[in-house]
Amino acid sequence: MNSRVFILPLLLLTLFSCSKFQKIQRSENINERYEAALKYYKSGDYYKAGVLLEEMIPVMRGRKESELVQFYYAYCQYYQRQLVMASYYFKRFYETFPRSEFAEECMFMYASSQFEMSPPYHLDQSSSFEAIEAVESFLRLYPETKHLEKCNNMTDILKGKLERKAYEHAKLYHKIGYFKSATVAIENFRQDYPTSSFNEELLFLKIQSQYNLAKLSVEEKKRDRFNQAIESYQQFVDKYTNSKYMREAEAIYANCLNQIG
Repeated sequence: MNSRVFILPLLLLTLFSCSKFQKIQRSENINERYEAALKYYKSGDYYKAGVLLEEMIPVMRGRKESELVQFYYAYCQYYQRQLVMASYYFKRFYETFPRSEFAEECMFMYASSQFEMSPPYHLDQSSSFEAIEAVESFLRLYPETKHLEKCNNMTDILKGKLERKAYEHAKLYHKIGYFKSATVAIENFRQDYPTSSFNEELLFLKIQSQYNLAKLSVEEKKRDRFNQAIESYQQFVDKYTNSKYMREAEAIYANCLNQIG
């Protein structure tokens, strides 16, 4: 009995709320629908606010309220985690109202939405490239923005994902025995990320890959490839004197000398 006492009023309230929303939605009074949309938005009901605002976007075109309708609609999508839609409408707002007081905010929210759509590093990183471009475009337009620190943090995180993806990619080639591809991927990584903390490990893996590739090569290519491994070893010794990989690197170096001796 007690549960029914509470459920019945709640059900009636829900039905009343729905009928009230439907009545507003059908209303031909644009101002009434607009005011209701703002109330729903401010109360945190972004679904109902979004439904009303979406219907008003074409109707409000040319009126002063058009700017706010599109501004709030973009945020309704964002707060409902519809990030693809949110990024589209934030960008569209900026392109439609470039002189608006909300233009900078919308361009920043477009970049933020792109950033939030960036997947973990082990997945395809096309979205991360798009997000970096969005952040950099925003900073070119608003170099003195109050969002500068957030933009720098987003860029660091995005580039960190790309770095980790490239690192894992190079390591995978080495792991599965594609030694020539591993050597190329590692060298590309070292050029793209010269200050990366992964470079010590990858240079050692490059030595291993070159050594293994040399051993598997036809006779006329062996000497050149053992020499390439020796050159990589010399780079490694110069740069990472106290490396934890040093003993293994020295053993490979000794084997290379024996092979060409």
